[in-house]
Amino acid sequence: MEVVIINLVMGIACAILADTRGRSALAWFLLGFFFGCFALIGLFVIPDLKVQEEKERRLRMENRRLREQLRKDRAIADQRYQEHLQRLSIHDRALGMDTRPPQLQAAAEDVAGVLPATEDIPTQGWFYAPEGAAEPEGPVGLADLRDLWSQGTVGPSTLVWNETMKDWTTVRDVDGLEETLHG
Repeated sequence: MEVVIINLVMGIACAILADTRGRSALAWFLLGFFFGCFALIGLFVIPDLKVQEEKERRLRMENRRLREQLRKDRAIADQRYQEHLQRLSIHDRALGMDTRPPQLQAAAEDVAGVLPATEDIPTQGWFYAPEGAAEPEGPVGLADLRDLWSQGTVGPSTLVWNETMKDWTTVRDVDGLEETLHG
């Protein structure tokens, strides 16, 4: 009778300890009942599942955060790379020669279809006349004009003017402007 009571106490102790360590209370009760202190020692030797699960959860969160940061960094690097290629292209046109190394020449050809052709379009000094407006607005930069396009204030039939132009012209009639604003 004493042995059964001792086995029950060991089983209950194992079940309670197993539950706090993320293990099956019933399975460890049975192990504690039949194997006594060996099962109790085994519980202290094997890793705590709750601690491991918490570590894994923190690692997953950190990995997700790092992946998002990497995605943002790649987007910024890609944008800077494209701007660099555009600047090189403008510089080369001004010099009348191609100064890029062969690998950049190939890369520029790869992204040529992706980038809007803004080299010939001034980036500053744009005036626009929205439909129904009494007076033209501006001057605004090309980035502001792009924002106005996305808001719907400026459209293909909106009249625009820049000091490089003779007369007011619709957006669709300025070479490359509509594509630049739409892109």
